[in-house]
Amino acid sequence: MNNNSCRTYFGSCLSKREWTYFGDTVFNRNTTLKGLTFWGQWALGQGFVVALLLILVYCQTGTVEFYYRACATLTVLASVPAYTWCGVYAKKDNYLEGLVRLLMGWSMTLAALAIVAFLCKANELFSRQIILTWAFCNYIGKADHYERFQITDRLCL
Repeated sequence: MNNNSCRTYFGSCLSKREWTYFGDTVFNRNTTLKGLTFWGQWALGQGFVVALLLILVYCQTGTVEFYYRACATLTVLASVPAYTWCGVYAKKDNYLEGLVRLLMGWSMTLAALAIVAFLCKANELFSRQIILTWAFCNYIGKADHYERFQITDRLCL
């Protein structure tokens, strides 16, 4: 396949940069192994997520119960496939695209947590005020971190 041609999948024409061909198998660029940029930003972002949750819980209740620690662990675990699938922290994205991808990844992570909470009937264990504050403030904090990384990346290039 030459560089100027493209294949049509589901009615759209995608450039060769977005797809990798191995024989008859087609892989989306978002599902490939991630590099140091992704894992570094992801680790800092998830550290912020866990720290904010534990601080909010401790300030509200004076102690951090097991189920909040379990929520933090599940958040970190659920964010890996969500962020990978949404292409969060991709180097090629401009600032606005990056924020949209970050919102999609964070929303998918929260949806996974909500499904687990529903299936485990854990809704009454968690304070709605803490969880809603945590969800909103995390996106704002992650957007700020993302902006700082974008500025640093532009200065270093």
